[in-house]
Amino acid sequence: MNIQKYLELNERDVVTCCPEDSVQKIASMLGGKNACALPVCDTEGRMIGIVSERDVVRTLGEKGGDTLELCARDLMTTSVTTCSPEDSMNRVRQIMYSKGFRNVPVLDGDTILGVIGSRDALKTRLEEKELEVNVLKDIVITTRGN
Repeated sequence: MNIQKYLELNERDVVTCCPEDSVQKIASMLGGKNACALPVCDTEGRMIGIVSERDVVRTLGEKGGDTLELCARDLMTTSVTTCSPEDSMNRVRQIMYSKGFRNVPVLDGDTILGVIGSRDALKTRLEEKELEVNVLKDIVITTRGN
């Protein structure tokens, strides 16, 4: 399945944050929108980074209570690996596995279409395997009948 098809079948709002957003606001957005990562966008809406739950927790472990004094620009990853709507979910899974990511933003030019998370990748893989098992069961049943 390609990413565009997955996004069409699983409509959800694209949630982003600004570089100036506080860690508290980021945590609230992550929890409130059931998101694992937020693209960080400039005033023109272009993605300039990404901030994840991991970033918040890692910084909290390093800086303790001072973390609440920080904002998205202080925590975000600026070198972001992305995918396009034409990419396959398999390719995105490979990116996640090889680079140790749990979230990959989907970009169409400068437009953010969504973020594919590890749960999305796992869901599609399980659906593919279930389909394969059902096809094999059908083949076995058909073969036994002859």
